Amino acid sequence: MTGYLLRRIAQAAATMLVAMVLIFIALRVIPGNPLLARFGQHPDQAAMERLEKEYGWDKPLPVQIFDYFWKLFTAGDLGRSIARPNESVSSELAARIPATLELTLAAVMLAIPLGVLAGVAAAVWRNRLPDLACMTIALLGVSIPVFFLGILLREIFTQMPTSGRLPSNVFDYDPITGLVLLDTLLQGRMLLFGEGIRHLCLPAITLSTIPTAVIARITRSSMLEVLDSDYVRTARAKGCPPWRVVWRQAFPNATPAVVNIAAFQIGMLLSGAVLTETIFDWPGLGKYVTDAVSGDKDYVVVQACAMVIAAVFVTTNLLVDMVYVWLDPRIRLT
Repeated sequence: MTGYLLRRIAQAAATMLVAMVLIFIALRVIPGNPLLARFGQHPDQAAMERLEKEYGWDKPLPVQIFDYFWKLFTAGDLGRSIARPNESVSSELAARIPATLELTLAAVMLAIPLGVLAGVAAAVWRNRLPDLACMTIALLGVSIPVFFLGILLREIFTQMPTSGRLPSNVFDYDPITGLVLLDTLLQGRMLLFGEGIRHLCLPAITLSTIPTAVIARITRSSMLEVLDSDYVRTARAKGCPPWRVVWRQAFPNATPAVVNIAAFQIGMLLSGAVLTETIFDWPGLGKYVTDAVSGDKDYVVVQACAMVIAAVFVTTNLLVDMVYVWLDPRIRLT
């Protein structure tokens, strides 16, 4: 088992490095000069050349790659914003990641339990009303675009907060961790905790809809396969209670497929967060990269955000493989 885990960690590190290099190169070959976002359409050529030298863009591409990753791995430096040169991208990401993390965790806490319960119910009552209702709702959830659902919820639930998080400079609480719900809970500010949930509801529901639907469909398929197996029929023939057959016999054996798709959907939540955070003006990673692309054309910011998202995908897959080792004893012997 130790050898397997070490191999997976080495593969994840190599994948992450290759992905980061490809992101770096891809943004360098895009046509156009990113400095135009700072100088406009009629730039001072001497000033542009000075800045290109300052950013190191006058050097050969292999040297740029080496310099960038040397600063990243030795000092955690992701560069400086082009549009706002005094702004450290690393510090901005550190300030914005907690908002995205809180939104993503809220969406996960909705998607996994609801998706699993809906999928199990659909499998147990196959071809009956619960199955039809769950799968119809799941199909709608997969089909509705995130941006449309977000706008629709904003228009329907007008009494709910539809823009931004619970700001610490307006509501009196100390932002200890950057996670509003955790900070207000740690400080015993239950009214603010409830207000934070109100601000989080619509974005979290919007972001969790597609993952919930996907998890429900995969759970149903996996459970149907297991429920038709010989050992489940044997357990039923011996008089095992229905709840025990479902949750103690069938569900544990359907778990690997559910874990796999759930982990993949957690990674996909970051891409969905780009639209969700833009719709609800949520000050996280997605809003940051949207502003960088649409307004400032700041590819230093885009590059850093893309690397963070890639790191989340790779790390999530690595954690899933580690969970598989625990769920499937056969892997421990390889």
